[in-house]
Amino acid sequence: VGPVTILARLIEGKFPPYAQVIPKETQRRLSLNREEFLSATRRIQHMAVDRSSSVKYELGQGKVTLRASTADVGDAVEEVKAVLTGTPISVAYNSRFIVEGLKVFQGEEVTFGFTDSVGPSTLTSASDPAYLYIVMPMRI
Repeated sequence: VGPVTILARLIEGKFPPYAQVIPKETQRRLSLNREEFLSATRRIQHMAVDRSSSVKYELGQGKVTLRASTADVGDAVEEVKAVLTGTPISVAYNSRFIVEGLKVFQGEEVTFGFTDSVGPSTLTSASDPAYLYIVMPMRI
């Protein structure tokens, strides 16, 4: 490698209060296999080709159903086995954000934490308790 120049600049100001976005507790928890969920989200996002890449996740007892629809392309539905603690809920996310979060985890099982369909959700793994991924849902 030839010569390299690195430029750095200290940005003045206060860091935003990110801790306010992290939910203190969640009423619903969805536990599922990371690789199955990642694969299903990757497959279904091919049908979510609109600008928002919106995928609807319907959380129910024993499974989560992923749905994507684009007028000129078609519809897609995927189901993944899951264990839901709490009441069923439907929530939509930009599928790219879900894929990016799931790729980082190393363990087999991940847990989604939900308060409601419009509040921030958490993504955690027992194998890496120090890592917390926050994702904001889209309005459906």
